[in-house]
Amino acid sequence: MFYLANFNMLWISALAIGIVIIVGFLMVSKRKKKEPVPTLYKAIHGIGTIIGASIVVIAAFMGDTRLWTNIILATIIVVLGLIMSFGKLTKSSAIKILSLHMIIAITCYVIFLYYIFI
Repeated sequence: MFYLANFNMLWISALAIGIVIIVGFLMVSKRKKKEPVPTLYKAIHGIGTIIGASIVVIAAFMGDTRLWTNIILATIIVVLGLIMSFGKLTKSSAIKILSLHMIIAITCYVIFLYYIFI
């Protein structure tokens, strides 16, 4: 575990990633309504991911080997997110990539919460 001043930093990571997931759902709901996604949502989604993932990587390098599963899954999630952000996708492929991004992200988060609680 990664502690700072007797506080488990993985809880900060879980909070940041939880916010990322909520904002991700807000972004999807905006797109479904054919509304533009506010830049603030995109910023929170990206910055929250960096904060949450950084803490997990630090904890893994400090010896919490369970977290390597999350790091591998998070790498896939980020790559899919970057493809959606910068790729020129058809509507069909965008939906498939988004679905995969969301399914892996939620799975990764559930695994991460399991690791925190055990």
